[in-house]
Amino acid sequence: MIYTFELPISVILYRKTKTDVKKALNLNGYRNWHYQISNEVKHNFMPITVEPFRAKRIKISYRVTKRRKARYDTMNIITIVDKFFCDWLVSKRMIPDDSCENVEIGGVVGDYGIRDCCTAEIEILKE
Repeated sequence: MIYTFELPISVILYRKTKTDVKKALNLNGYRNWHYQISNEVKHNFMPITVEPFRAKRIKISYRVTKRRKARYDTMNIITIVDKFFCDWLVSKRMIPDDSCENVEIGGVVGDYGIRDCCTAEIEILKE
């Protein structure tokens, strides 16, 4: 069975007195974030669509879709989205942990579409 998740490629950090901050999930921004900002983004990361499951071993394939026809580095986006998504899966107890024994990365595709998002397809692997 294949489970499909739609993931954001940016997270909005809400502020009480200042304007809200939008953080793009990519390696270029991540490497410059303060650890408190990184932690806040991680806690605010939430898939747009969710299909609950429970498995010991999974294989994840990603498709990044961008609205604009501008060139972009697919792996810059996937590295951070994958990190936060796997941590989210562990926090929701869908997988025991996100080590290499439990999570395998399949294909990664970049594409153009009607909105900015990342689609993750999860295949349950036999133990």
